[in-house]
Amino acid sequence: MRRLFTVTENPIARKLLPPMVHVTISPGQSPDGRAMWSVEYDTVSDRYARFLMEEVRPEGRLEDSNVYPFKVRKEPKRNIRVWMSDRADDLENDHGSWPMQNIQMANSLKLKEYDFHFRFGTAAHGGAQAGLDLPESLARLWRDYDAKKTAQAFRIELAEKEKPLFRVTISNRDPW
Repeated sequence: MRRLFTVTENPIARKLLPPMVHVTISPGQSPDGRAMWSVEYDTVSDRYARFLMEEVRPEGRLEDSNVYPFKVRKEPKRNIRVWMSDRADDLENDHGSWPMQNIQMANSLKLKEYDFHFRFGTAAHGGAQAGLDLPESLARLWRDYDAKKTAQAFRIELAEKEKPLFRVTISNRDPW
């Protein structure tokens, strides 16, 4: 997460990004010093989600994240920009499929004509891609930022609008 601060300090100083607060959450450690990723993030309970919603973001509501692509399609469009990045070999477990869910979300954003970008690579789950994406994602999300503006309408870029929806190709099985 230190990279986050390094990447944002210079653009903020040059007024290319607005001043911002970074909220980062790292897993706790067990008494023997091991990271508690699995216990905190994968335990089938609402304990960690309640911590996030009650302590970190108290105005939030607890919902299963798998409903968001459908909510995007059904609810009124909001004036936001979105950057998404995932990988074909990302997590696939009892809780769902990150790659499939992110493709679903990208298509929902596209159908509602959100200003979004979706990068889909071939690697596995990890922070390396996020670290590489960080400078580009911030530049894209804050492009045409002007501190003097009081409002801005975000619209899908014409080049993205003309492209088809994202589709899935099965690459690790015979077709018949």
